[in-house]
Amino acid sequence: MDILTYLQLFASITHAIILFFLPGLVSYKTYVIFLVALTALSILVFIIRRKGKVPIIFGIIFLVYAAVIGLYALVTPAMYPILQESNYMGSLLCLAGQILPNGLFACFVAEDEQLQVKVKRLAPLVGTVFAIIALICTLHPTLVTSGGLMDNENGLDYQRVSYMAAYSAAMMEYYLLTRHTEVHFLFFKNKLGLVVSGIVIFLDLLVTLISGGRGGFVTFIVFFIISIFLAYRFGLYQNYKVLRVLLVGLIALIGVYAANWFVLKSSVSTSGYGRIISMIKGAGDIRRLAKIETAIDTFIQKPIWGHGFGSVYLEFGQYTHNFFTDILVEGGLVLTIIAILFLFYCFVSSIRLIRLDNSDLIWFYFFLCGFTLSMFSGYYLTQIPLWWGLSFVVAKNFWIRKNAGVEKAESDSNTENIVQDSFDNVDNAESDNNG
Repeated sequence: MDILTYLQLFASITHAIILFFLPGLVSYKTYVIFLVALTALSILVFIIRRKGKVPIIFGIIFLVYAAVIGLYALVTPAMYPILQESNYMGSLLCLAGQILPNGLFACFVAEDEQLQVKVKRLAPLVGTVFAIIALICTLHPTLVTSGGLMDNENGLDYQRVSYMAAYSAAMMEYYLLTRHTEVHFLFFKNKLGLVVSGIVIFLDLLVTLISGGRGGFVTFIVFFIISIFLAYRFGLYQNYKVLRVLLVGLIALIGVYAANWFVLKSSVSTSGYGRIISMIKGAGDIRRLAKIETAIDTFIQKPIWGHGFGSVYLEFGQYTHNFFTDILVEGGLVLTIIAILFLFYCFVSSIRLIRLDNSDLIWFYFFLCGFTLSMFSGYYLTQIPLWWGLSFVVAKNFWIRKNAGVEKAESDSNTENIVQDSFDNVDNAESDNNG
């Protein structure tokens, strides 16, 4: 089930990897059906282990997702004409076939401590595999893998390569931050594991620069900054601070130079490196900016309640590649405020989990994988890591509170028994004296 967790979280990437090495082997729909079947079977196993007792948090999360799916599928289409039916139906299938079962699966993972440890142990292995495959794509550039603007079913396109490298770096940074804990394999506890992780992160930086996915590049930077901050908070930079900073800066400069040299020598004229440079220079995507402007105009028409879930496909045919503009259109100010408060609650809850156990940082990083993608490239309702991470955090805090309540009740019961025994002893002593 630990492997299934990663297959759920990165379904589109793992499917693209299969097609990269074995073109035409399996369609994405068939692959998803296979994963959903495994997920449903796993949920059934969880329920059987609990002797048929389904926790209340399971029901709450099911009802929330079911309500969103119902509004998306039934209410919104009755109000607006569908401009992009294939995209609209694709997102609906993702909600019903992936987000819902994966969210329920996350609830049970949140209860199983042993399974959580197995998931954490796989993080550096997954990060290393992602980095190797992303590097292979980068060293063999094509129009698809290096910035060619194509929508394809042939495997790894430039955007997936870029995000795969960014996620790889996130997994390796998680390992660096938690290598002192007991969750990792023995290999990753020695110096060789430390060196390998540093090399992998460096290669991930090169891949994100060369492949051309701007969202992946920004995601890499976001994770890198957060990891540096957490390293400081965890007290991992106690010695040789200046030397380490200089070393990291030197490696970064060499990396940028190497990426520039590789791209200039590349035979692919559509190399994605220029996309990164244009973004740094402030030259944004005109088409994407136009979508955001259209979304804002649409939001102004119904600013309070919005146009309904999925209305970005129905109103003007495409999402805006930004979490907040999409949710403003679909839910107005009301849903946007609710979403911000919920995200803040989950953020605070994640921090609480990390303080209890640093290795629980992995769940926050899973959430960030989906959130950054919804901010720069994807549609927020279909980002599996985003909703998987949120479901897990909510369920995990539920189990912590429940277990704390049980422990308190047992403690109170023990205290009452001790007090009662004391009174009984006093009564017995008085009875003996009177006798």
